[in-house]
Amino acid sequence: MSIQVHCGTTGSPKGVMITHRNLATMLSIYIRLESTNITPVLDANWNYEKEKLILFLPFYHAYGFGLINLCLLQGCTGITFKYFEPISFCKAIQDYKIHFLAVVPPVLVFLAKHPICKQYDLSSLKLLMCGAAPAGKDICEEISNKYPSIKYIQQGMMKSLQPFIRNSRSSCFAKQ
Repeated sequence: MSIQVHCGTTGSPKGVMITHRNLATMLSIYIRLESTNITPVLDANWNYEKEKLILFLPFYHAYGFGLINLCLLQGCTGITFKYFEPISFCKAIQDYKIHFLAVVPPVLVFLAKHPICKQYDLSSLKLLMCGAAPAGKDICEEISNKYPSIKYIQQGMMKSLQPFIRNSRSSCFAKQ
């Protein structure tokens, strides 16, 4: 059992108890959804064991905790960051040829607007999965225009339920 942070919609973060069974169920649901939502977007032969995933979201938050456990379960290489740092983040995408990024809306804003992103080759990116909060349509359109080959998935959270419980392709990006 662990207690994860859930920010919710009412301001202050709250502790949410997550049992072993809850985590196992969440990961099982995600793996099933992966075959319909992620694999078709990336590549029919896509395999986590060959992938590298940047883990910069806090592990004490349900989203970051779910991602690190997913990485362990699926056998991908996790590249951990103590915190989000723009130069290291862009350099990791470029150097490790990252295909799949799990992000939060402020990181979408960074990718869309920050001039430092132009200094790095981010062309390996194929899929952005945004969670923890919905991304606005304007920022999605900016991402779509700046990175036309990237696909997008809006991952949902339902109050204190686990991440990945609702994971659907967004119509946010016109070029899907």
